Amino acid sequence: MIMYAFDGAARNPWSLRQFAELFCHKTAEKDDEDFHKSNEFFNHVLDVHILACLMNKIKATTVAELHQWLCQRKWPNDMAKLSMEYSNPYIVHT
Repeated sequence: MIMYAFDGAARNPWSLRQFAELFCHKTAEKDDEDFHKSNEFFNHVLDVHILACLMNKIKATTVAELHQWLCQRKWPNDMAKLSMEYSNPYIVHT
């Protein structure tokens, strides 16, 4: 389902094909039968989106700023708050 919704073209920065290229993932095909390979790929994409959301929330513009923020905070508590704020499945509508 995710592949059909977000496949896109490699030139689109939001597409799964773009992520596959960035992660040097061999392929991101709709008919891929290797569940573990696909699951790992989607987990990486999800991790990137979570980190991007966190960086946006804390106004970090570089990975170094994110790293500094993580070192100075009790970040699991902050991530729990962020999760509560953005985990609403209807957030797009609101």
